[in-house]
Amino acid sequence: MPAPYDEVDRYIADHLEESLADLERLVRIPSVSAKGEGIAEAAELVASLLREAGFEARVMPTAGHPVVYADSAASAAPAGGEGRTLICYNHYDVQPPEPLEQWRTPPFEPTVRDGAIYARGAVDDKGQVWAHVQAIAAWHRHGDVVHDVVVFGLTRAAWERAELRRVPAEVTGTLPPAFTVA
Repeated sequence: MPAPYDEVDRYIADHLEESLADLERLVRIPSVSAKGEGIAEAAELVASLLREAGFEARVMPTAGHPVVYADSAASAAPAGGEGRTLICYNHYDVQPPEPLEQWRTPPFEPTVRDGAIYARGAVDDKGQVWAHVQAIAAWHRHGDVVHDVVVFGLTRAAWERAELRRVPAEVTGTLPPAFTVA
């Protein structure tokens, strides 16, 4: 039987095109925090991607941007006990794209040049959100090592001030010790 890493690697390779299409969908959303645009839509897409990976996901409102919470409790529980919680401290909002004349292509139209995707948020930070969700999906399908997933939708300013109090008590009160990626 192949090692789980081999299965995960094969899954990622076999689904690369659809995975990249997910990133393009995410960066097309003009979720500009400073303008109050697209935030709910971006959070819902992240939740949708987690649902497609087999999680029950929901968007939870906060005093700031919503938090995406996903739980695999209704799906296959990991063998031998409880799963682990993964907390992703990311943001799915972006800075305003202005000045627009400095863009070679429209900022919310992903463009591939020299093997890289160029769009507002492709790297900071929607690209990381997407990478985490894709890795979680691959592992979930081949071992379910993650039981709960929380994606914080913090703005850059909130991230810098560590405003974690925005997270609803119903989530923070239920999470076991977790491992975290940022």
